[in-house]
Amino acid sequence: MGLESLIFWGIITGIIIIAVIFVFNYISSMNAKMIIPTGKIKGIIKTSTNKDKDSIKISVAKIKSDDKLAYKVVKDNKGRNIITFTNSYGDFEINNVPVGNYWLVIDKKGYRTMLRMVKVTQNAVTMVDDVTLR
Repeated sequence: MGLESLIFWGIITGIIIIAVIFVFNYISSMNAKMIIPTGKIKGIIKTSTNKDKDSIKISVAKIKSDDKLAYKVVKDNKGRNIITFTNSYGDFEINNVPVGNYWLVIDKKGYRTMLRMVKVTQNAVTMVDDVTLR
């Protein structure tokens, strides 16, 4: 093999490597740009005593089995659990929830855990205003 042949194959190999890197980056950027349709869940949680409305934990979950308290918290598009807490008035808002049917697991120490079925639709607000912890 002569020097010209080595140079030729070196250039061809370099071009192939650059092409593979370009294609990989292109595919990666396309995956990053994929938009997952989401909606919002908003509401007010009440308590039977009309007190302790702050810091009520609300988790967006899928039921894992027939046992209603065996659930798995849903993750957002960044891999974080979708959980929020109420303010002192019992208000809450959860943004960027993937479209679908979920259970809200509503929990506060000293009260019974409540489950509420919700359907999240794209670019819409799902209202939850009929929950009273007892």
